Amino acid sequence: MFALEGVAEGEGSEEETLVGGGEPRPAVHGADRYRDCGVLGRGGMSVVRSMHDQIIARTVAVKTYGVDSPPSATEHLRFIEEARVTGQLEHPNIVPVYDLDEGGAGRAPEIVMKQVQGETLARVIQRGGAEALSQASLEPLLDIFLRVCDAVAYAHRRGVVHRDLKPENVMVGPLGQVYVMDWGVSRILRAEGREIEPLVGVAPSAEDEGAIVGTVIYMSPEQARGQCSAVDERTDVFGLGAILYAILAARPLYHAATMLDAFQLARDGRYEPPEVASPHRVPPPALCRIFTKACAFRRSERYPSVQALRDDVARVLRGGTWFATRTYAADQTVVQEGDAGDEAFIVVDGRCGVFKHTPRGRALALELGPGDVFGEAVMFGAAARTATVVALTPLTVQVVTRAALDRELEGRTWVRQLLVTLADRFSSTDAELRRLQRASEVEAHGRS
Repeated sequence: MFALEGVAEGEGSEEETLVGGGEPRPAVHGADRYRDCGVLGRGGMSVVRSMHDQIIARTVAVKTYGVDSPPSATEHLRFIEEARVTGQLEHPNIVPVYDLDEGGAGRAPEIVMKQVQGETLARVIQRGGAEALSQASLEPLLDIFLRVCDAVAYAHRRGVVHRDLKPENVMVGPLGQVYVMDWGVSRILRAEGREIEPLVGVAPSAEDEGAIVGTVIYMSPEQARGQCSAVDERTDVFGLGAILYAILAARPLYHAATMLDAFQLARDGRYEPPEVASPHRVPPPALCRIFTKACAFRRSERYPSVQALRDDVARVLRGGTWFATRTYAADQTVVQEGDAGDEAFIVVDGRCGVFKHTPRGRALALELGPGDVFGEAVMFGAAARTATVVALTPLTVQVVTRAALDRELEGRTWVRQLLVTLADRFSSTDAELRRLQRASEVEAHGRS
């Protein structure tokens, strides 16, 4: 397979070819180019073997049919299409394709790819499955997740939907390399109404409605229902959400006694929330919120694109992973002046007003919007709320508690120490001010 081409007559010899260091060796042509080093893995109808390329002196992965009977014409074309699709998806996080032998004359087609060293994301998750999540354990997993998002977002710009996204199809190398694998069941979208750069020589997919493609325990409802015409970029958003679920819960999205039961769960889009499925992991609220949106049953309620999903995860990773989200209707009171409390708030969306009681009644002292913080005084020792905060519009806030803040700052020693020191000093100063105020009131009362 893969005979050398383009060598001018008279160049080289049949006896030897010079390689690095000028050392002679026997010429290697045609089928003798690759030395079989054993099976790397098997799929439903394919087998991947490790092969040593004796010309370039590197080890590659060669995918071919792993069944005795020859492939049908449709299967053959699908195999060729997989090579062309993957080969044109030139991205740092998509496994590179080196060559394609289309087969013929009794030979099955073969795809030559980079042999990725490392382990699957499923294995990485499995190693930490019994441990509670922490900021330190989450960050490397989310870094992998973001790079998977990068690969899938790029594929979407080329009009390709993977539709079999799962931790087993993500390889993680020993030096942090991340590759999205197995594009064999990808769906090629039509360019109509989409800003895409179409692949060359690959026609849009035209499966019969009712065909079910993908892995059941990670499958979107539209896939499980065989709604092929509904499969689009948001199907991969669901698949990425299912990968995020595996990171949070250390188990597949659909957990059932039988595959038939799992299939029914997939059709209905029913799953246990990650905080219920694996309470010992203590998944952070912000990521549970993102997962829920990504894996919404209705496509219209999911993130509109992989990039939007990626941006939300990246924003949470920069800060707020462990903060819960809460919503308030317009005119609803968030905190009441004089009440006790132990929560601070960060405005995510909407606006709220800070009101103070005066002799003339309640007065608006300040208006707050996204990014603003309020209620922090009680976290740092204040006895009660010093103002009333009311939602002026529908309001979304992140809720900050001391426990959540400790989780957020885990591993950031100097920042945590700075905040603890400031909190202690605030508390001491506030206590001293209250003591002086009481003493002043007692003295004033005595004079009266």
